[in-house]
Amino acid sequence: FYLDYGSFFREEMLKTDGSNFTDWYQRLRNMLSMNDVLYVIQEPIGDGPNKSASEDDDDDYRTCRDIVITVRFAILHSTETDLRWQFKNTSPYAMVDGIKESFIEQIRVMKYVCLDECLSNKMDENTCLESHLANMHEIHERLTVDLDYWMTGEFAVEGMLLSLPPSYKSIVTGY
Repeated sequence: FYLDYGSFFREEMLKTDGSNFTDWYQRLRNMLSMNDVLYVIQEPIGDGPNKSASEDDDDDYRTCRDIVITVRFAILHSTETDLRWQFKNTSPYAMVDGIKESFIEQIRVMKYVCLDECLSNKMDENTCLESHLANMHEIHERLTVDLDYWMTGEFAVEGMLLSLPPSYKSIVTGY
């Protein structure tokens, strides 16, 4: 497994005071998302398969474990020394969870900014609906998965409908 770090390490390390947490966290998410391994910080990998598991299950677990180790390395080496020592023996999931807990005020601000982005995002006339839906979905994922913002499905749908241009009025009123 090869993790494409892109510019992740060339940017500023996560500071111990958390003053650059939101930028660091977004860069981390982007890097993991581009490598299709975002799940590593969203859930623990759990224990390995039991002894009666198939060889494929063992291989899958080993691959996942290797990805976790690589991501752990990336996170540790993108934080200042104090944070590195604090989280040196934890998984990427526990690391990010602990870092988020340490910088709860920044998370609150991120929720506000992301919710504002969601509610103020408007699709321009004659632009690609698919791109707009993908962007709105990404914002929704950030709010609900990354930032633990609880939102009803109805609220999400209404927000999406409100973001559409006037040419979609018949679809909106028909909903």
